[in-house]
Amino acid sequence: MKTNSKLALIKRVADGLEKLSIGALVLGLFQFNYYAVGVGIGCFVASLLLTFYVEEYK
Repeated sequence: MKTNSKLALIKRVADGLEKLSIGALVLGLFQFNYYAVGVGIGCFVASLLLTFYVEEYK
């Protein structure tokens, strides 16, 4: 797999994690489920780290 396609795949995973984090945060906040809030924050941090990795090695 070429470097550009690997970076594109990582970027797509980061975008998916970002969408998952928003959904988990909304679900957790409106249903008072603090486990979902933790998962949402964790997914958002993972998305930020992957985005930083893609921008660093571009």
